Amino acid sequence: MPIKTKLNGVTFQPAKANMQKLQVGDVLDLVSYRFEKGDFIDEFAVKVMNGEDMCGHIPAKGGINQLFSGNACKLCTVTNLIRKGPNGFSDDPNDEVVSVEVEADIALAQEAPVALSEKPKEEPTHLECEKVKSFNEDGVTVNYYPKPYYGFWYNGKRLHGVTRKIDTMYEPFDSDMIAGRCSQHWGMKADDIKDLWSRNADITNQFGKSIHSGMENFEKYGERGLPKMEVLRNIITSCPLTPCDEVFTEVFLTDVENDVCGFIDRLARVGDVYQIQDYKINVEAEKSSKQNHENLLFPDLPYTKVSHYVCQESYYAELLGRTHKVHDTVVSYIWDGEWNFKEIGRIHGIVAVIDKAKAGA
Repeated sequence: MPIKTKLNGVTFQPAKANMQKLQVGDVLDLVSYRFEKGDFIDEFAVKVMNGEDMCGHIPAKGGINQLFSGNACKLCTVTNLIRKGPNGFSDDPNDEVVSVEVEADIALAQEAPVALSEKPKEEPTHLECEKVKSFNEDGVTVNYYPKPYYGFWYNGKRLHGVTRKIDTMYEPFDSDMIAGRCSQHWGMKADDIKDLWSRNADITNQFGKSIHSGMENFEKYGERGLPKMEVLRNIITSCPLTPCDEVFTEVFLTDVENDVCGFIDRLARVGDVYQIQDYKINVEAEKSSKQNHENLLFPDLPYTKVSHYVCQESYYAELLGRTHKVHDTVVSYIWDGEWNFKEIGRIHGIVAVIDKAKAGA
């Protein structure tokens, strides 16, 4: 199974100097070892060697290094060299190499972990899975393989998240290009900027997950479900939740015919009408930026993060609306230091618009 990855640690000497000697097509050695530094231990460290020269490491993020560590494959091939000159990224062979991509043919054992970027083509039925029942499609129970992350499967077909559908409505963020542009102004290397962005995203995601879990606990168990940490208690209890007859949390919706699934944070029922509600932990949700937030399929939408939220919630509302009565508005609870309540009319027919655009692509 061929796996590609970029090397880590290439901004430090001696790897930074050694990788300048590389050429596309060079065959390098993979050396597994146990890395120790203070209290930190990595049992699956893999360094990449050009003869006696160390050119970097196989990254640990996503468990990629665990695929390479101790594997029968001991070689990898250089497939791409990214260079940078005084005016940005360059194809000039005389300019400095700033990133190296390699490929190795890895023979995976059934129990081997898998990188998040390497999705299996067939359902890994040899692994244990969780059974997740669909809220909106009768008789549909989906297999979920959490560790390693193989995702959601139904009748041998992989289901993809609603977020992935919404992402197709926007231009992808070109981190390489933007980091290159920021590099000179910030006085930082482009790779360091991307690493900073990645770390900040992880911090925000972890904080957001804590609030999401706290809100779910509070909805299920009331005050007994509140965390003892005062700052989290205050965030949770200050959320302006709408009154309703019944609340459902972490509701699993599916569209198995089109290989789609996902969770909504809060489903509020009043009478026989359901409303899609989500928690969003973010900043500058209403800051307008055409470059970052122009919707390619609904160009009249405001150029804000809130429009992203409405699209996602509208997609879920349409899936649920096939079998239940659904409110004509969707709700976002946005926390950016304090809660902001946004109730906005949902976008009707959003599923068909996205599917039509995909078919014409």
